[in-house]
Amino acid sequence: MQAHDRTLRDHVEAQLAAGVESGEFRADLDVEASADFLVTVFNGAQTRSVAVGRPVEETRETLRAHIDSMIVADGGCE
Repeated sequence: MQAHDRTLRDHVEAQLAAGVESGEFRADLDVEASADFLVTVFNGAQTRSVAVGRPVEETRETLRAHIDSMIVADGGCE
């Protein structure tokens, strides 16, 4: 389980770093902390969906708003 978590986190971190480099994501983004946060949200959304039946789509919309306001350069995407 730890290996899977680390692989997912490394993948997310690489995608965030590439986005910073390309200018798509904020230049001041803390890539490591953001990757940790996103993987935690992914795992939590899945756990809540299974445990209490909370639709993943609800978390997806909240996460999309977070990404637009905190990660994407210029405060959002079209």
